Amino acid sequence: MILRTIARGALPLALLLPACAAAHKSDADLIREGVHHARYEQAVRRAAELSESHPGDAELARLHREASVAWLLEEGRQKTFQDQDLEALELFRRAHETDPESVEAASWIDKTLRKMSRTWLERALELHASSKLEQAVEAYGKALEYVPGDPSALNGLGEATIQINYRAGMGKEYFDEGLRALSRYWLEQAHSRFAYSGKYQPQDPKTVQRRSQVDTLLAQQRVTVAKGIEAKGRFGAAKNEYRLAAALDPASEEARTGLERCRSEAKAGELLAQARMEIVRGRFDKAKSLIEEGEALTVRQKEMFEGLRAQIEQVKFERRYEEALSLERDFQYEKAVEEYGELLKETEYFKDALARKGTLEEYIQLAGELYEKVQAAGSDEEKLDSLRKIRVFWPEYKDVGEQLRRLEKQP
Repeated sequence: MILRTIARGALPLALLLPACAAAHKSDADLIREGVHHARYEQAVRRAAELSESHPGDAELARLHREASVAWLLEEGRQKTFQDQDLEALELFRRAHETDPESVEAASWIDKTLRKMSRTWLERALELHASSKLEQAVEAYGKALEYVPGDPSALNGLGEATIQINYRAGMGKEYFDEGLRALSRYWLEQAHSRFAYSGKYQPQDPKTVQRRSQVDTLLAQQRVTVAKGIEAKGRFGAAKNEYRLAAALDPASEEARTGLERCRSEAKAGELLAQARMEIVRGRFDKAKSLIEEGEALTVRQKEMFEGLRAQIEQVKFERRYEEALSLERDFQYEKAVEEYGELLKETEYFKDALARKGTLEEYIQLAGELYEKVQAAGSDEEKLDSLRKIRVFWPEYKDVGEQLRRLEKQP
């Protein structure tokens, strides 16, 4: 039963009206009087009790409905006066669901939607004036969610879209090729004229029909522009055009599906850029996570994600190779061999890693053999010969340098 919680928690009917008046008034009269004097909770409570105890009584059901609607509307008005518009809208809609024929509920829904649209439009205009175009587009979109077709929001959305796309590098191509029809401005002029006419003849069928036709034509134009931009892989710019088309003609399936498609592709593009940055930073696990997320969103950019995944492996290989090369140049041959070995476990061939590893392994073996000769040598000349051979390819091997300095100083 509607608002049963009120029925359980409200004050007794005895508090609804003075006792002397209640003695000779019917329950229905008391309920009506309670609503009239804004004692909504008590009225709803009593109406609920009576309706439940007399389930077949149409009059009591009607009184319960009227009292409930009155209470919901009052609660909604209090919310909207406090600028709690979403809560107010929910209450007004509940009132309308309770009584779909309530003109007052419909009126308050319309007022609240227009108020919310106006709030978002003002926010959009401030953002637009501050050149925060992306945020302005979102705010214009919110305004149009509450009042579809609002001329001011549509105009602002159109201007912001053109500015964003122009900034994105659309330039001459965008204006000359993509907006050929708009260069004549006849559709925009017609749109504004019909919108102006609609203020004074809002119910005139011809005005409504013509404006709808103009909006549909404008939407078709934007869809055409969007398709051309999308074909060039400019998904963010195409998304803006589809969004404008959808705002002009909410019934356009092409605009709606195009917006969804380009929204996904644009998001995928953002993830692609983030993944590239993570690769540069060497955060490969994070890059892979972004690639997986982006691949799930895209159809048109699959190859780019696949290429980026391959690039991760290449960068990892390159980094390992450079590390091994640095160790080699620092005469840390054993560590360099280990690093080349780890690289070659992941990829069979990478640059000259295999050859370098083989050469270093030979150096390590040869240095060990020559050093043994030094240890077993019977004369300083024999030691010097072996030590000098080691110095040629591995000057920092063990204590070769120190021994050479000592022996070469002798007379």
